[in-house]
Amino acid sequence: MDLAEAMRKKLEASLAGSDWTLWQAAPDPSSVRFWLYSMSLVRGPRIGCQLTSEAYRDMSNGTGVFKEIDDAGIPGNQLLASVVGQFDAEKDVLKRRELGDYFATALAAYARITKTWSLIPPLSSIPGVHFIAVDWVTPAGRVIIRPMAFFDDGIPDTSVFIEGAHRQLEMHLANYPNEWPVEFDS
Repeated sequence: MDLAEAMRKKLEASLAGSDWTLWQAAPDPSSVRFWLYSMSLVRGPRIGCQLTSEAYRDMSNGTGVFKEIDDAGIPGNQLLASVVGQFDAEKDVLKRRELGDYFATALAAYARITKTWSLIPPLSSIPGVHFIAVDWVTPAGRVIIRPMAFFDDGIPDTSVFIEGAHRQLEMHLANYPNEWPVEFDS
């Protein structure tokens, strides 16, 4: 078995038993067909949320909370890495839930700065967008966050997430061969 196949198997094992239930950060009948997810290559999915029309409009236009984030000079990747760290360190499920709205905002702030975001067509021309931030920690302690997106009107099957995450890891390792997930060492 080659290294790529070994990593795929390890990734499948770490994600296969995960709960892929969508948690809507702020339930609202005005939600649009734009979903955001945070997924650790090692621990599996953290959160999935669907944006309201107002949040999507602010995200697209750089207004509202996204203008505040931009004005404060906080890069979206650093904001997301910080929230991911808080979420992963918190063991209390209820306290994790309380981080939900912050997490959704951090995911959207990160999405806005990626090349992936610039390639997403208008929602009026596609069934829906699923934007996923895939992350892991390298042996050197560096947090890697890679974006990916799928177009679908419903929640994609787990296998789509696994295949996409595997491709993200493979592409990253092609350029940075020493930045594999530290947990994959064992």
